[in-house]
Amino acid sequence: MRYIGSSDLLGGNVAVVKKFPRDLAPAFSIDVFESFLYGTTYLENGIFFMDKYNKDGPYRARFTILMKGLARPAGLVVFQDQKQQQEIGNPCKDSTCSGNQFCLISSDVSQYSCQCLNGSEDCPLPPTDEPIDICDGYCQNGGTCELFGRDPTCT
Repeated sequence: MRYIGSSDLLGGNVAVVKKFPRDLAPAFSIDVFESFLYGTTYLENGIFFMDKYNKDGPYRARFTILMKGLARPAGLVVFQDQKQQQEIGNPCKDSTCSGNQFCLISSDVSQYSCQCLNGSEDCPLPPTDEPIDICDGYCQNGGTCELFGRDPTCT
């Protein structure tokens, strides 16, 4: 994909939001939250964001790298209360990540890991760099935690 665009539901009124130059890797995966696009790119092995509307604002639809050096980032999903169904569990909700770290959910959505933001001077990671299991301690009174999709359930 060499550009990110938008259209109406019938495929008309096409508008190009961002064109990628040939020397810059295009987006591999994108997600939208409010007026921002977030995405992954293989060239930088990172996560980027850009303002999709404000062409005169501080981001002016430019490509801003948030993190680099990830191990082949692929799919990206923005988790935010207003965007998500409330009954779906979020392993990052009670994470041990600090304010200058990303909480990244693992592919099985029951675990997360903390990653430092690029340029962070002070970024102590939690005591373990192993993914943290959200089922650990989730159930009480001898219940067993099982994941159904993204939702932990006690049986």
